[in-house]
Amino acid sequence: MVAARRPFLAAPPNWEDPVTVNALVQAQTGILTQAEYLRQHLPPATPRDVANPIAEYIAANVDLVAVDGQHQSAAVANAAADRSNEAAAKIRTACGIR
Repeated sequence: MVAARRPFLAAPPNWEDPVTVNALVQAQTGILTQAEYLRQHLPPATPRDVANPIAEYIAANVDLVAVDGQHQSAAVANAAADRSNEAAAKIRTACGIR
């Protein structure tokens, strides 16, 4: 999901610029597609210590898409990104990665 957002972050800081608009649409599409994939492929038997951080990760990324689409400040977007990163760290810990 991070990679999907990179072109948007690198786009000109002008909401009227077609490059920025296209990058935003591409980021939103990529993130929402990946979030839905995770939702669909998370079986009910998934242990709570794994499933809960995945749900947090999905929610934080959906929030990030909404914040970007609402043209919120970088501080608000960064808070959502931080929540996503924190959830990802919990997922790695629960799965024994790192």
